[in-house]
Amino acid sequence: MERHPLPQAYFGPVGPADWNEALDIISHGSPEQDINGVVEILIFLVQTFQKNRIAYAVKESTLDGLITELLLWLLDERVPRMDDGSQIFRALNVLMLKILVLQNTIYDVHLDRILQNIHIYLQELGMKEIRTRAGANDKPLRMVKTVLHELVKLCGTAIKGHLSAVPIDTQPKPIILAYIDLNLHVLIANS
Repeated sequence: MERHPLPQAYFGPVGPADWNEALDIISHGSPEQDINGVVEILIFLVQTFQKNRIAYAVKESTLDGLITELLLWLLDERVPRMDDGSQIFRALNVLMLKILVLQNTIYDVHLDRILQNIHIYLQELGMKEIRTRAGANDKPLRMVKTVLHELVKLCGTAIKGHLSAVPIDTQPKPIILAYIDLNLHVLIANS
């Protein structure tokens, strides 16, 4: 998904006026934009998802788009270099988990697409880079693993039925399969 920077004037003095404006800013923004604007948007979105009545009114397609954008932000290597990058990562983590829990209660999450994005990220990194980053406490990688863990926790073994966009019959096996199996093993061991 391509991002296009918005003019600075797009951000209001008190943040986005409504849900659609917040989503537009997130989906068309870039990490180079005003950090205060990004923080305001994330605060607005977290507050939105804390209010069940408002959160339940969000359309499934909008929620799918937001999840995709949040994953892009979480995986964007420029975010840690931003002022307050770690604070933004924390807000993104909280928001992503709130949305996943919410979607589990309202909609079927488009897991196939989410798992495909995670698969692509892990494959592009490769096992050697994943091991290196894991030792360095890499926040984007840790968040992807956390999202995958939460999805496995929510879906259990049924998550394997959502791998239609992941080439599971290839050799070597996709890295995501090892993480899913590990999380399932941990889930069963803790039951």
